[in-house]
Amino acid sequence: MKTIQTSEIVKGMILSKDIFSHENVLFLSRGSILNEEHRKTLISLGIKYIDIFTDPEGNPFPEASRKNQEMLREKQFEKTYWEAVDTTEAILNRLTRTRKFDEKEMVNTIQNLIPLTLTAGTNLLNLLHKIKNRNESIFTHLIGVSIFSIMIGKWLNKDEPRLIELGMAGIIHDLGKCQIPSIILNKPGPLSLKDYQHVQKHSLYGFQLALESNIRKTSILSAILQHHERVDGSGYPYGITANHIDETAKIVMVADIFEALLANRPYRQPVNPFYAVEEIKAMAYNKLDPLIATTFIYRIADYFIGSSVALNNGEVGEVISLDRLQPSAPMVRVQDRIYDLRLEPNLKIIKDVVPPKG
Repeated sequence: MKTIQTSEIVKGMILSKDIFSHENVLFLSRGSILNEEHRKTLISLGIKYIDIFTDPEGNPFPEASRKNQEMLREKQFEKTYWEAVDTTEAILNRLTRTRKFDEKEMVNTIQNLIPLTLTAGTNLLNLLHKIKNRNESIFTHLIGVSIFSIMIGKWLNKDEPRLIELGMAGIIHDLGKCQIPSIILNKPGPLSLKDYQHVQKHSLYGFQLALESNIRKTSILSAILQHHERVDGSGYPYGITANHIDETAKIVMVADIFEALLANRPYRQPVNPFYAVEEIKAMAYNKLDPLIATTFIYRIADYFIGSSVALNNGEVGEVISLDRLQPSAPMVRVQDRIYDLRLEPNLKIIKDVVPPKG
């Protein structure tokens, strides 16, 4: 990679880092092929320097080399992701059998996840979408919650030790589900009241299991016990309110809701990410911590720019802009036409979203 002055942009150069406006809105995403119009616009916006891909001699990468670099990066992400899934499964199964928690191995796993999570940029949702479609399980859910918890922590300017803590909380927050029969967890239809009440106890089961396994860090224990609490007191197991809920639990609950909505469950199809963000938005000022929820909504919206989406009129287009107040109604370019979904009430993004461009 190489940093150059904006005035030095030449058609065909490839952007290596996302560019944000002064209002912190994504303007150009990593991987964009630059042209003269980009050069003029960036200069007019007062952006003086950008980063581009280069070869070992410092020359701009040709398109084929860029795609090769992206492919290698995706393969590394996938390798680290599945290693984290396998390690998590082994650690938690061992903990359940022996009541021994291998914290060192868990920390190593999270330390491998953090740099990949933070350097994937706006391609992260695409990578997770492609990977999870192959083999979804409780352990892919845990890694997903860990990744989103790390992202939220970074957006809240937490330091690395805190990011590791959040990553660990995300991985073991659902520890108690190992005490719930799989026939209940995987039931394709609505749960009976008895089964639902049993599932609700997983927070208590997990908390007890963590104590028996000598997990003593307050933030981790709080995430296990409180991730289904809500700031208005409507959650479980105790119905406590905002002042009594640990910050780690507040972060994990947002990550957990978003990841769960994106997941394919026995009783429903996955929700597309645009509407998943709407769900978070609907809870931002009554169920969730407002600062954490609004930070998540504001920052995750950047990850939708450049996404290819299927519309309910049969057309497929690219998201070119998004109003954070209406995340499910972006502006979509279809060939030479632009739809503003805020002004097209009958036009919707359908459930199956084509993965964003890599």
